[in-house]
Amino acid sequence: MSSTPLHFIASTFTALSHARPMLGVVSTLLKDNPNLTFTIFAHKTFVGFVNDELGRSPNVSPDVLAQRVRVIGVAQNEPKPSLEALKEIFIDLTTYVPEAYKTILANGVVTCTTTSKEYDFKDVPQPTLFICDMFSPLVGQKIKEISPEIKLIHSFPPTVGSFIRHYGPPELGGLGNWEAETKAAIENGAGAGGKSFEEVADSLHTEHPGELQPNPEGVQLYDYEMHPQDVPQPPIVPILMASTRQAVEWADGAIMPSIDAFEPKSTGALQRWYTDELHKRFFLVGPQLSVSPTSPAPPPPLPAEHPFTKIFTFLNSQQPKSVVLISFGTVFYPFTHPNQVEVLLKTLLETKTPFIFSRASMGYAAAPLSKELEAAIAASPETALIADFVPQQEVLAHPSLGAMLTHGGAGSTFEIITYGVVGIFWPFAADQPVHAAYLTENLDAAFELVQVRTGPGARPPRRGGEVVGTDEAMAAEIRQVVADLKGEVGQRKRKNIEAVQNKFLEAKAPGGSADLALKALVEFGTPKE
Repeated sequence: MSSTPLHFIASTFTALSHARPMLGVVSTLLKDNPNLTFTIFAHKTFVGFVNDELGRSPNVSPDVLAQRVRVIGVAQNEPKPSLEALKEIFIDLTTYVPEAYKTILANGVVTCTTTSKEYDFKDVPQPTLFICDMFSPLVGQKIKEISPEIKLIHSFPPTVGSFIRHYGPPELGGLGNWEAETKAAIENGAGAGGKSFEEVADSLHTEHPGELQPNPEGVQLYDYEMHPQDVPQPPIVPILMASTRQAVEWADGAIMPSIDAFEPKSTGALQRWYTDELHKRFFLVGPQLSVSPTSPAPPPPLPAEHPFTKIFTFLNSQQPKSVVLISFGTVFYPFTHPNQVEVLLKTLLETKTPFIFSRASMGYAAAPLSKELEAAIAASPETALIADFVPQQEVLAHPSLGAMLTHGGAGSTFEIITYGVVGIFWPFAADQPVHAAYLTENLDAAFELVQVRTGPGARPPRRGGEVVGTDEAMAAEIRQVVADLKGEVGQRKRKNIEAVQNKFLEAKAPGGSADLALKALVEFGTPKE
């Protein structure tokens, strides 16, 4: 371990599933490298989350946070959480992070716009490595323009397979040529009738002739199954295209919370394309989470009125491996078909399946539960609980948690693996359908609901069967999953997800592949003498 003082920087984005893995890496690096100082940039509205997440990590003591971590909020705007706010935050970060970075290089003083605290960089080493979220790519571009010598690391929270899907060449099933293809389509008349660049790009991305979607891991999906829900997508086409440029042009490497033992074929393809061809490094560091999957500490005592008290009281009253956690994440929610959530919860009530329903998604406000269903849940406190927000890692680590119904985003997918919990997938778009298919079909370690499909993916699935799509068909599928969870199928899938979990535990152990990747990342950011 080098004793040379080091200064790394991380730039977050206001998405929990993006910031958590990045901050987990930060906390682990701080624990293992006492010579390392971290500056963390966050939007003004996100500083509280960053501080809370670092504070709950067992890797970082209050002294370390005070002495070796500087969390700096940038921007003055405070947009309310919404899909439209993503663009505003993107612009704010692109504008203000590089300016603050210039002040750091000049050994000046930077003021956090959230706390008004001033940070003096007079005695802090010059930064040598900059970790930049995939949704802040123009920040990375500007940092490289200011400091060509700095090691820029593209932070990508999903899987290796998703990285190849987002940025890879067409022969690997990737969308790396999406921007060029959109421009070519517009030149050939696709923009006629006033179509915007984003609309043309979307049309290229959502036209589905019914072909198999190629991917290195051999996940069997038709192209239309990549869009199984007809919900509006976040307005982030330009961000995604710039993200591709950061990953394959501006960055010196990429970091992901996966491991090679989980995706061996995808890792091999990434090595051949990203490293051998593009000459860039990648670091598969595994999910670095705050709550231990092997010896989770009990939740700290909370006041009776604290909202989490109800959650843990409920969990403590249930049988082992019996409770289903339902959470659609921050952005996605089936708000265009609110009857589906009603059918789901009513069926769980009818089957007396204990569940916790989180309504933290932005989309919930557009389609809240009916008063009738809320009353039915309130009348069943022994089997049902609604929560505005759930401490997901602590809940997944609880012995009474048996399954999680999830949209299949990267954060939730890696968390159910880390804690050995069977997933029930309800994917919407992006990387979610591949996560669902891989764990369900390839690894036989999860379930996926197909009767909930309403978008292009409602066509016949590759795995067979048909999507009827009625409330009755959906209720029947949920009842079957509940029955399977309690029987031999559930036992088999639980055994398989625990086998995957063990691969991750081995990778994160001292000398494991994820542990070595973290050490390699620090070495990569250490100036050569």
